[in-house]
Amino acid sequence: MVPDIAQLSSAEKLRLASDLNTPSATLVQLCQSAHAKVLQAAAQNPNLPPDQALSLAELHAESVASNPSWPLWVLEDPKIWSKAPARLLEFLALGERYDLILPWALSLESVWFIRWLLKNPRIDLETRRKLFC
Repeated sequence: MVPDIAQLSSAEKLRLASDLNTPSATLVQLCQSAHAKVLQAAAQNPNLPPDQALSLAELHAESVASNPSWPLWVLEDPKIWSKAPARLLEFLALGERYDLILPWALSLESVWFIRWLLKNPRIDLETRRKLFC
């Protein structure tokens, strides 16, 4: 049963958003919250549906990028990156999890995206070579 989110305190909303046992439907309701900390916690919760994560990505790219469900979401929908806002793509390209989007980026041959990737000091020489081929 989905709790009545409107009746919950901010602390209770934050607790639910952070709880790995919170159902997807409840997380979606929590995403209607105006509280940034609740949205950030929900964005990191692996039970959050991918479409909802993408809708949070413009304002909470770092939190969405840290969601551990990305590998599963990419397997389920290899074109998920084409739905992602540029802010999330840039954050991933410049961060530690660039490997999640690298195959997609290479298939696109997108100059602007490759430029972002090349700014990432974590990318090894072999991967940089692939970006130029």
